[in-house]
Amino acid sequence: MNALASFISDQLKEQQFDLAAAVVHPLWRKASAFAASAHGVIADEHRVPESLAHATRVAVMISALFRCQEMNVLATALLHNVQEETDVEFEELEEHFGRLVASRVERLTRDPEVDDLVHIKRLQACDWQTRLVMLADAVDHLSEAHARR
Repeated sequence: MNALASFISDQLKEQQFDLAAAVVHPLWRKASAFAASAHGVIADEHRVPESLAHATRVAVMISALFRCQEMNVLATALLHNVQEETDVEFEELEEHFGRLVASRVERLTRDPEVDDLVHIKRLQACDWQTRLVMLADAVDHLSEAHARR
């Protein structure tokens, strides 16, 4: 195997290891279960709502592609659209996941009363972890739009 192929193989193994460690972490499991419940997943049903599939892809991208293993960031990714897509409120998120995750989710949530430019300016003022979730969210939306063509 040449050096480049070996390098790529090693990188993929590290990504798999990081992702495997993330998905068994208690916070990932808690956030994933909460998001599934919020998005209306029924345990014996085989259909995953697109909003939950999207949130999961965002979290996987952050872990595997962007190599961020901060569990609060991954929990934020799993939950980033629950306020927008469901009836979950800030207080409920804060009770289950703490102020940091709840605040990040709230920052990522689009308010229909607020102009998009204002929303973007608010995101620019966020910490890098929140912006990373926004970046992964945008990449996934762009990937989905491209796949539909």
